[in-house]
Amino acid sequence: MGKDIKNHSAFPKECEILLPAARCFQVVACLPQGSDMNIVQLEEINSPVKLIELGPQITHSSTGASGSNSKGAAASVTVRKSVTQTDKNLEKRV
Repeated sequence: MGKDIKNHSAFPKECEILLPAARCFQVVACLPQGSDMNIVQLEEINSPVKLIELGPQITHSSTGASGSNSKGAAASVTVRKSVTQTDKNLEKRV
């Protein structure tokens, strides 16, 4: 689903991906990993906005978890507290 951008990142040791526009995610869990880092587990849900079909995409590892309105894709995202808001605010934004 996402495009690997670690070669273009300011943090090349981190695995970062760029997601297509109009993707919607639901926060499944926030797991503390130390004083300055969290792992945020996301599940893709149907977007209210429909863009053009992108065709086949190369997918990165996912858990395949699905819910009633889920597209069946799930991912874990590692974020640093210095660039995130509180968990409640993060859930509202995502």
